[in-house]
Amino acid sequence: MTMPPKPRHAPEPHFKLDRMQKPTGPMPPWPRSGTRRSVRVGGADTWGTMATGWAVGDVWDLISWNFGTTTKEEPTPREVNWYMHHFIGCWRATADGKNFRFIDADPGFIQIPPLGWSRKVPGLPFHTMVALTISKIVPNYPVLSFAPFSVEPRDLFHVRQALHDGLLSAKVEPGLSASAKYDLADNIFLFRNSSTTSFESRLNIVHEATHAVLDRKFAGFDMRRWQNEFIAYTAEALWTWNTDPAAAKALLDKPDISDSVKAAIVLGHYLRGGVSTRKVVRDFDKEVPDFRDPSKTLNAVAELKRGIRRDLLGNGDDPAERVLMSGWLR
Repeated sequence: MTMPPKPRHAPEPHFKLDRMQKPTGPMPPWPRSGTRRSVRVGGADTWGTMATGWAVGDVWDLISWNFGTTTKEEPTPREVNWYMHHFIGCWRATADGKNFRFIDADPGFIQIPPLGWSRKVPGLPFHTMVALTISKIVPNYPVLSFAPFSVEPRDLFHVRQALHDGLLSAKVEPGLSASAKYDLADNIFLFRNSSTTSFESRLNIVHEATHAVLDRKFAGFDMRRWQNEFIAYTAEALWTWNTDPAAAKALLDKPDISDSVKAAIVLGHYLRGGVSTRKVVRDFDKEVPDFRDPSKTLNAVAELKRGIRRDLLGNGDDPAERVLMSGWLR
């Protein structure tokens, strides 16, 4: 293999060196045979923006095409940093010093895989499957404000990266009473089954990933359990409407649907309207005609608050309990 030229800008990276790890085993070919195109990167480019811009289905598909080998298709984040320095010539770090940026990279080229290419890795760890599913959820995840709290698509990238880095984990627990749960104390996603491809499983991942986002963004804030659930249910409902409106409507007719899910789907119907991408809950906290029966009116925000309180009390939980968020600190 011919190694790419070393970066000319600096002999050593502007970086925390413990965030780089030289891979073991054979180096991937560079450039990789079958590459669609070699593209120069820099400035505000990221792996995510390049994957989106070149129609690569998953950001880790793009990374693995560049740095994967026949024995290990998905490098670790620390190995990615090593490759970025030695193959692409990256030397500038992100503000937290944990990852490289493309800015001022020299020679600064990445390889774009053929259209439709996807890495085929049998037996991926469950936490990796959850992380990959989160990548697929991002495009339809909402920008949502429930003052003073907010969530947005880019927050999910932090969750996905934390799963790769070991700050968060995920496991299957068949005896779980709920279909899914985010454990705030141990920073772990728990799921009753191992499916990550069904629509229902993705709804669960949206909901629990939202809890993890709030855990990271608002550690130390005075948040009540009902507020935490309100945001998670609303994000789940909006994602459903954005992804499959027919599936959202079908949830309203399911006989075993909880008060919280049903009320969130109703609220999501109103929130998804309008031209603004940012959905502000307080703007919809008012009486409006019920879209299911225009002869009636409802306040969808108030209905969801009541539904969540009923469900929490029914499970023996206190809606006003403080949620002690740790920011993923172990």
